[in-house]
Amino acid sequence: MIARLFLLLTVLVMAAGGSIRAGAASPDAISRLRIGVTRDGITVLTPVDLQAAGINPASVDPRTFAMSSLGAPVAILVTGEADGRFDAGDRLLFFGEKFRGPEMDQKYTDERVYWLEIGGAAGPRIVSVDAAPEGAGPVPSDVLTTVRAEQNNHWWTLHSLGFDTQDTWFWERMQTGPNPGDSLSRDLAFTAPDPAPGKPATLRVEQLSRYNANSTNFYHRTGLAVNGTPVGTFDWQGTRRIVHTAAVPAGALAGNTATVNVSAINRTDKVTVSDDIYVNYWELDYRRLFRAWEGQFDFKAEADGTLEYVVGGWTTDALTMWDVTTPAAPAALANGTISATGAAYDARFRVTETAGQRYWLQADSTFSPPASIRLRSDTGLRAPAGGADVVIVAHSSLKPATALLADWHRSHGRRVVVADAQDVYDEFNYGIYHPKAIPAMLAWAREHWTQPGPAYLTLLGDGHWNFKSFNTAAYPAPPIMIGPVAG
Repeated sequence: MIARLFLLLTVLVMAAGGSIRAGAASPDAISRLRIGVTRDGITVLTPVDLQAAGINPASVDPRTFAMSSLGAPVAILVTGEADGRFDAGDRLLFFGEKFRGPEMDQKYTDERVYWLEIGGAAGPRIVSVDAAPEGAGPVPSDVLTTVRAEQNNHWWTLHSLGFDTQDTWFWERMQTGPNPGDSLSRDLAFTAPDPAPGKPATLRVEQLSRYNANSTNFYHRTGLAVNGTPVGTFDWQGTRRIVHTAAVPAGALAGNTATVNVSAINRTDKVTVSDDIYVNYWELDYRRLFRAWEGQFDFKAEADGTLEYVVGGWTTDALTMWDVTTPAAPAALANGTISATGAAYDARFRVTETAGQRYWLQADSTFSPPASIRLRSDTGLRAPAGGADVVIVAHSSLKPATALLADWHRSHGRRVVVADAQDVYDEFNYGIYHPKAIPAMLAWAREHWTQPGPAYLTLLGDGHWNFKSFNTAAYPAPPIMIGPVAG
């Protein structure tokens, strides 16, 4: 059952302490765009996107474009910027990433925010490195890759247990029958493109037992198989998280899908009752052919030196090849070749590398537009005129009620700042949706606002814990009235 909270809390700000540091968002330039990204890959902005966000592309000079994220510069590629115009057909490209961080940060949102400033000093640009192939000598046929398969269908948390329960969403719940030897199994399938024939692999599966009674001596048995090939049986005990690791024999992988079968088995050699197990995720380390999948291929170098690579299976010759070892500062692999091989195309390039460098190849037709984009005006929260005794943070839909409350405080002689919750996230947590933005704002206020600093904080809103709307059939997720504004 979802707990929904209506928040109208007035608390003493002074108890927040002074150890929280505010995020250093940059001040407004002439124009400032907030750009949300929820998936990894090359992200594209066009003049049409600027127009939709409220900026006339004919009025901007793309040579002044500067991008940042999480307080650090991000290199961009702007086609056609040399003429000082962002014309139809021009594009701004960068390597976008979904938001990642500590579990208690990333469970709120997948959106990472990129800030584009227009009209100020130019930001860094993506550089080019020569990757012209020689076309001679052997090329690697496959590369080690890892697929992580995870779905969020079941929610469970119990913070009184002695193990980490920050990750509270699970793929499957498995409850066996009451008798010794009773068992059940689940097939958990996920894409694992182009496994190299005849190569072994390694499987990892994370499980969690939620059994509470006599937990230390409670015994479990887990069976694992990959595409119908048994890879191991694991006996374990207790109420805890555990990761099983199994060798997958050569030949078990075929096609573009790996199906991992997980079995829960009541042991006959130990006193037991019905088991109650969650499966969280599985990971597969395997050798993958150098072949594009759904318009994209990325990999990490496995050795130092000068190597030539050929990636086949492309359905188009319009490809972009980047070194994304440093995602915020990619390097374009210039002078690579693309040649037709029957109905498909091969991409070939040569690089001098160190092990661990990451390369990203993507068909231009699969570049992603931003998940959200909007013009971001000055919030005024860095230096509100006159400071405040009372700070009210509220969702934008609650403005009428907020205005009434603010007027009541003013009628009693208090200075009031009303902050839209989205403005607080944008200004004090780099745009990332997370409640820590609010104490960050208060820390900033204590040091920089007109003194004395705020004494009271009021939060107005409504919400629940299913922030990403997982499995809404089982866990209805009404709008979060303390969350970010949709793009």
